[in-house]
Amino acid sequence: MNHTLPAAAPHGSSPGAPSPTAADGPASRFSKGSAAAVLVCWLLVVFDGYDLIVYGTVQSSLISETGWGLSKATAGTIGSMAFVGMMIGAIFAGRMADSWGRRRTILGCAIIFSIFTILCAFAPNAAVFGALRLLAGIGLGGLVPSANALVAELVPTKWRSTVATLMMSGVPIGGSIAALVGIQMIPAFGWESMFLVAVLALVIVVPLGLKYLPETLAPASATDSAADKAARRATGNVASSGGTIKEPSGFSSLLRAPYLGVSLLFALATIATLFAWYGLGTWLPNLMQLAGYNLGSALTFALALNLGAVAGSVITAWAGTRFGPIPTAIAAAAVAAGALVVLVIGPPVGVVYFMLVLAGVGTHGTQCLIIAAVASHYPGHLRGTALGWALGTGRIGAVAAPQVGGLLLAAGLGVNSNFLAFAGAAAIAAVLLTAVGLKLKSKLSNSPHPHPHQQEQAMSEHATSTDVLVIGGGMAGLAGALALRENGANVTLVERAPEFGEVGAGLQMAPNASRVLRRWGLLEKALEIGVQPKHLVFRDAVTGEELTRQTLGGEFAERYGAPYVVIHRSDLHRVLLEACEAAGVQLVNDVLVESVETVNGRGVAHTAAGVDYEADVVIGADGLKSTLRPLVATDEPVSSAYVAYRGTVPITENTPKADLEDVIVYLGPDCHLVQYPLRKGELLNTVAVFKSPSFERGEEQYGGVDELEAAYKDCVPAVQEALKNLGTSMRWPMYDRDPIENWVAGRMVLMGDAAHPMLQYLAQGACQALEDAAVLQDASNGTVFTPDGVNPGAWDDAIREFNHLRAGRTARVQRTARVWGESWHVSGLARTLRNLLFKSRRDNNFQYNDWLYGQTGDGVPAAKAAPSRLADRLSA
Repeated sequence: MNHTLPAAAPHGSSPGAPSPTAADGPASRFSKGSAAAVLVCWLLVVFDGYDLIVYGTVQSSLISETGWGLSKATAGTIGSMAFVGMMIGAIFAGRMADSWGRRRTILGCAIIFSIFTILCAFAPNAAVFGALRLLAGIGLGGLVPSANALVAELVPTKWRSTVATLMMSGVPIGGSIAALVGIQMIPAFGWESMFLVAVLALVIVVPLGLKYLPETLAPASATDSAADKAARRATGNVASSGGTIKEPSGFSSLLRAPYLGVSLLFALATIATLFAWYGLGTWLPNLMQLAGYNLGSALTFALALNLGAVAGSVITAWAGTRFGPIPTAIAAAAVAAGALVVLVIGPPVGVVYFMLVLAGVGTHGTQCLIIAAVASHYPGHLRGTALGWALGTGRIGAVAAPQVGGLLLAAGLGVNSNFLAFAGAAAIAAVLLTAVGLKLKSKLSNSPHPHPHQQEQAMSEHATSTDVLVIGGGMAGLAGALALRENGANVTLVERAPEFGEVGAGLQMAPNASRVLRRWGLLEKALEIGVQPKHLVFRDAVTGEELTRQTLGGEFAERYGAPYVVIHRSDLHRVLLEACEAAGVQLVNDVLVESVETVNGRGVAHTAAGVDYEADVVIGADGLKSTLRPLVATDEPVSSAYVAYRGTVPITENTPKADLEDVIVYLGPDCHLVQYPLRKGELLNTVAVFKSPSFERGEEQYGGVDELEAAYKDCVPAVQEALKNLGTSMRWPMYDRDPIENWVAGRMVLMGDAAHPMLQYLAQGACQALEDAAVLQDASNGTVFTPDGVNPGAWDDAIREFNHLRAGRTARVQRTARVWGESWHVSGLARTLRNLLFKSRRDNNFQYNDWLYGQTGDGVPAAKAAPSRLADRLSA
């Protein structure tokens, strides 16, 4: 007879965009909405490639037809103006994308690029033309790092490198389009027509972006409602209260340990690679004309270069996945250097075409692989900044290449001087990338074991071995880590987010969970900041009539051996986090675990940073969208068609005083609303849940604010008034999964929502996670952890026993939650019968509670009278 929210990722409520992933990590699967967003990002990258070549296609016309008095050297300077803008845009847009939001940054950059590129067609002189190219470059420079950062969050981790590399095929495809279009349009319509093509970006691609691009990293301040902001003022910074250290975002993080060396090498390698790629892109048509070819033939050589780059995107995507992005990038850079050297000897035309194809494969392929390596190497909260840093500083090479090429020609050194300069840059890139590979390998082999309690940052470069590895820093992970540390295990907990914190508002902690906290000596801490409600009251949302109530003190608390507590999610999370710190659990942030396997009787967790964590046992507590659950089941989360909105606002003297000491649940047709106090009566928590008609129609984006308002239109004024407390910037689709019997794969076992995600109607999500931890503690105590020491070989039996005890219990809770929720939301005759049944129940009737809250039964942790070692430490 209770209510709380399940562990599900929040979704932005803006319509028309695919549901964003959490900022701490990539999507668990590649949805249709994500595919549409990636396609839009690819189209924007196509314009980056088009702009790369477009100046090369019109350069001869600008020199000979405009009357601007351009020489080869000044033409090279103007060619560099766009790249200067790109450098500025890449550096700052990457940082903006990490703080302001990916979607806004991408669309803003696309609009800036389009407008100023179109204006280039109307430039009256060289100075204005150069200024417009610089401004267009600022917009264009921000697109690639922002788009890559977004794409990295939309695709599963295992496909991140491949998709990032393939997406960059848009650059040479755009360049090929520029060459093909230039062959036809320049003679017919003049050089101006090449810049008017940017109208397509403004009228087609930008609207597609508005429709399909999600916002995966928007700051709360940008979208919060008044209720959200009031709650934040009242509650403070949830994450910062957790007792952990947040790594600063931005360039300051990139330019200090542990990132400094690798960040500088990535930047230098990008400078060298872009020098070669942009130098060829800018000067190749002109170089081939100087070598004796006409404009049409010269542009076909540029087409060969870009077609090679397209092929390079596919080839390097495959090779990078198979051999790793850094080794493949080294080989690609070496191929480019060799191909350009061959051009110096003046080979036959057929060989020239082939060498240009190889140069395209090598130069562009190297840059694609660098982007893939950066996107995989840095954590989510630094990914856009890191990509902006690499591509922004790398644009120094793009700026320098046109000028150097022009100066070499103006000095009379000939066409071959350009090819040698670009070949030398590619060779330098290969050397620098070799240094990157050696540096990463050195860090992995020489890293010391992280010090307990210290927040090891982002790249997770510290390999470690431990007794127990817990994956996931939510309620289940912290509880599991604490329970096994209580048994004496050396426990390492890794969390993919950059800091520990809990998203959400209130939760209800029934006696079966309160007893577990009491076992660890933490109940008093929870009671200091929580509220013990007097009653749980159910009312009809349409009439306001009270249907039944449960008195939660007195006989109830005595019967079940612990109180009923409502508490802010962040407060309970902080209690568990501080207990883990006090107990000596090693806490590590910014570690994205991609897979786990059992090797030689130990669990081995492989991370996105390429570091392995080894442990006697691995606890998978990574939530509803667990990346580890596929080891034991092939299922997917199940949508209930219901969506929640919630809000936590300060209780003031104007707040109606009725029911502020109770948990109130209003039951309506296809909807319900819950209210209860938090923080010793300082806050009022409100949750509204309703069935979405648009989900029933099969729409991917469902449960908008319009549906929220419509769902409660027939409810009593008290419910209507409560809706004003909700934050409407985030919606929470309600998911669970079907129960499964097996949670064990080798030396890995699931717990919490990774094992048994459930709907909210019994208020048991966090409660069952705490039960899991206590039962796992009991199953390993005396078997793995004995008076004579640790017996790692006993883990197989211990986790199987844990699985056996808990699977049936949690399956019953999962199934009952579904049925209980259906009874809440009935209408018509079924609603009348439900109300009669509820009203027939007496306050002291416990028949519906004993199976859930009782102190005995299969899979229920036994009460422990003796104080724990943790309790002793906390009281010392």
